[in-house]
Amino acid sequence: MIIKNLLTLTLLSLLVTSCGGQKARTNFNLTAGATVTGFSLSGGTFIRAINKDSGVPFDIDMTGGETALIPFGNWDLHLVGYGGAGAWQGTTYCGSLTNVSLDQPSANLSLTLDQTNCAIEPYLTMISDKASSLQANWDSAVWDSDSWGP
Repeated sequence: MIIKNLLTLTLLSLLVTSCGGQKARTNFNLTAGATVTGFSLSGGTFIRAINKDSGVPFDIDMTGGETALIPFGNWDLHLVGYGGAGAWQGTTYCGSLTNVSLDQPSANLSLTLDQTNCAIEPYLTMISDKASSLQANWDSAVWDSDSWGP
C-alpha cells in the first residue's frame, strides 16, 4: 500500500537589505499537512536543496516549526520526512520538487511524499547521510603526544 502525503510548501518573502546590495532571500516555511492524510511527520523533515546554477547543495533539518532561508534562484528540493515519535525516527516518506524558481515574493507549491520513493536516489543517500550523522564516533581516539612524567 502506498501512503501519500501532500505537503504545502509556502514560500514567503523575507527581504534582507544591506549596504552591500545583496540579493533578497526568500523565507522557506514548511507547513506539514500530514495530519490531513492520517499520518504525521513528527520525526522531522530533512531537506536537501541543490542550486541549479552552481550545483552546490545544502542540507536543512526541520524538527518543528522552524524556517530556513534559501536565496532567490533556481533549486531542486528533495525532502525526506520521518514519521516517528522521536527526531529522525520512524517510517520515511520522500519526494522532490525540481526546477523551483524562487524569484517571486511568495509561492505555493504542492509536494507528494511517498514511501516507495525512498528506495531510489537521491533519497537513499539522504537517509544514509542522516543516519550516519546521528551515530556516535566511538571507534576513534585522540591521543596526547606530550611526554608523561617528571
